[in-house]
Amino acid sequence: MDLGKLTELKAEDLMEGETILWTALQSWYVFIKNVLLVVILVPASFFITLYILFTGGNLLFLSLPVLFLMASAFLSIETIISRYTTRYYITTDRVLARHGLFSKHIDAVQYSKVQNIELHKSFYESIADIGDIYIDVAGGSGVELKIDNVQDPEVPHGLILKLMRKREMRGVSDGL
Repeated sequence: MDLGKLTELKAEDLMEGETILWTALQSWYVFIKNVLLVVILVPASFFITLYILFTGGNLLFLSLPVLFLMASAFLSIETIISRYTTRYYITTDRVLARHGLFSKHIDAVQYSKVQNIELHKSFYESIADIGDIYIDVAGGSGVELKIDNVQDPEVPHGLILKLMRKREMRGVSDGL
């Protein structure tokens, strides 16, 4: 089963004449980051357990490795679920984020409402060519839509800017 199909937009989710130009799931980079954390937590819990058992330490401290293992499992599961339950779209009319596995929640911003668009990449994200795009709308309080952890974020960022300019040019020519 292709889990990526769970978050595909249906024809009824699109406006009349609207077409999808770009779509993406979150990058596996987020999963890899959490796997690295698990790789640290699991051996740490093993060595803490051995230390407690061989030094005659308090058995109450054995709960620490169990907590490490539970945190590792939770992080891994949460990352996988998040990756497959969120999909981003850029269409001819708007930017959308579709969330949900058993339910459907769609956040959308039309280009005419966009006040500001920002591209963010940390040092590590730059190495992996991953980034976030923040979209602010006029009259809103903060970020209206965040395209989170996508591969090659310059592509959707540039596409959104191009579509915003195209919309502005069409609005100027329509007003004359």
